[in-house]
Amino acid sequence: MDGVQRIYRQAFLISLYHLWERELLNMMPKKDYKDEDVFEFLKNKGFSPDEANLAALRLAANVAKHSGGTSADQLYQLRPDLFDTPEITK
Repeated sequence: MDGVQRIYRQAFLISLYHLWERELLNMMPKKDYKDEDVFEFLKNKGFSPDEANLAALRLAANVAKHSGGTSADQLYQLRPDLFDTPEITK
């Protein structure tokens, strides 16, 4: 069950991020998602985006899709609590 639960969580994470990205890009003049452009757009509309958590969501979706790499390194720097560090160091 643990493996199935992990897969469902990853699928939900990826879906949630892509829904966020798609809806934002539909409202923005630029059609290329970059955190800094999205945050500026939202601030100009009077919103206060949770930049750290939205960046973590983007990175986590990338890690869920592609495993290790740059996104995993960046996510670990931003949110080490999301990683099973003892398992990684085995």
